[in-house]
Amino acid sequence: MMIFSKKILITGASGWFGKSFILSYVARFSEKALSNLILVTSDGRDISIPGIDVALKTISLKCINNIDGVDVVIQAAFLTRDKISEYGDQNYKAINLNIIDTVSNYVRINRVTSVFLISSGAVNDSGNKKDLYSELKKSEEDAFLKVCNPLIFRVYGATGKLTPKVSWSALSEFICKGKCDEDISLKSKGRVLRSYVSFDVLSELIMECISRGGIETKIIDACSFSIDIFTLATNVAKIFDIKVEKNKDYDETCIVDSYIGSNKEFISFCEEHNIYLPTLEELVSIASKSPFL
Repeated sequence: MMIFSKKILITGASGWFGKSFILSYVARFSEKALSNLILVTSDGRDISIPGIDVALKTISLKCINNIDGVDVVIQAAFLTRDKISEYGDQNYKAINLNIIDTVSNYVRINRVTSVFLISSGAVNDSGNKKDLYSELKKSEEDAFLKVCNPLIFRVYGATGKLTPKVSWSALSEFICKGKCDEDISLKSKGRVLRSYVSFDVLSELIMECISRGGIETKIIDACSFSIDIFTLATNVAKIFDIKVEKNKDYDETCIVDSYIGSNKEFISFCEEHNIYLPTLEELVSIASKSPFL
């Protein structure tokens, strides 16, 4: 059975990964295949995606129990860490726990065997970095592992064709600086390390996994490369012909912050599924053309 004949339910359809998957799906199978995607958002609103000519209908999360015959579930719905201050701890926790319970119960009741979970590298956080977000993402993983055999991708940082303008992304900040013809000024006094994955690549990988069928439970750090922020800024600066200014006290021998995963298994998994991994330069170039930046 080919992938476009499978019914795929994707939560968080209006989010960064959700839109990236939909765009990649249409690029591979055409807009005619959209009828096989069940798009879920918090309130069932219509969404639009650059590169897709039609408005996309979604269903509300609270209504998913009305949907049957689903072959695949992609769980990508979750409030990001930056929303904690907006919602407050109690509401933030309640909303995310409701998402976890609703989707995991749907998977259990409908006995969906092909489940993909877009998780976070924050699950591995420890010590002072441990916060409500990382604890809830760990709860999410545990909930799905109890009801199915999911393929879990832990994302650290992301790039892609639809990279959004967000305050917590160094990449989008650098690109916005470049588009405004402003030099990039780094405040850090030492090296800041980050891991990245292209949501376009991750979408292609999931589609290939669905096409082949028979996924096995894995927890994989979804990152194709790790880089220090100065090098990332330098790559962006080359595209826009701007400068990068380090902090006057910058010490390249000192790592002041690190949020990285192991990319060995992800790269091997992509190679196994014949997924092309763009170079760093290609990824930065693709992100720099995002319609949201």
